[in-house]
Amino acid sequence: MLKYILYTIIAILILYIVLYNIHPKTHCIVQVEIQHFTFDLLYQRSPIVIDQPVYDLDDIVSKWFSYNYASPINENVKDRWNTNRSKYLIVQNTLEEDTELFLNNPQNNHPIPKEDDRLFSIVLHPKQVVIVPYGWSCVLMGGMRGINIDDMITTIIGVFI
Repeated sequence: MLKYILYTIIAILILYIVLYNIHPKTHCIVQVEIQHFTFDLLYQRSPIVIDQPVYDLDDIVSKWFSYNYASPINENVKDRWNTNRSKYLIVQNTLEEDTELFLNNPQNNHPIPKEDDRLFSIVLHPKQVVIVPYGWSCVLMGGMRGINIDDMITTIIGVFI
């Protein structure tokens, strides 16, 4: 009996992980003011740009994602294409000038874009924030701060990928 329960739990986990990797066929960039942000926006699985500057990102992360695991990105992932394997990647422009964030959608099925891929480019003003969903690829340039937000599933996926 215990064996069947274990198989059922494993099957549910595998199904959940497979469904986690299904992304919408159409993509858009959602732009919202911080006071109009709702968690329903996160379910669209599209990048979200917070319209105004965020001066205390750690406070926002602790309030919005208190039930998730937050960790800063590794410095060796900057200045090259990386696929986001966290539930969300929060990117903030820490420079005093505008900078550009390039995104590659998960439908392209490869982390480094090819010549014919359609990329998204977002100009980030100082202290502006973008929430990048799971599976999207991006280039974090110097002067960008990144925080990985994981839940239990993305933590498990991260162990195997």
